[in-house]
Amino acid sequence: HMTNQLITNLTDMGTYVRNTRKKNKISIEGMAEKTGIARNTILHFEQGRRTPHFSKMMAILDKAGIELVLRLKEPEI
Repeated sequence: HMTNQLITNLTDMGTYVRNTRKKNKISIEGMAEKTGIARNTILHFEQGRRTPHFSKMMAILDKAGIELVLRLKEPEI
């Protein structure tokens, strides 16, 4: 079952990635191997200490089983 999560900053995104990766029983080493991205890059992204290039972030999200969806903001009244 899919759930939507509104992410408003990269620290929250990193936390969401870490929680989803763990829920899917993927180690950081396994994620690094599957994506070809350095373990420390993934670790720092999950900790909110580093922002990877967009293509690397998308690879991490994909292997964690996360789809990035963009939508228009609700108009402010």
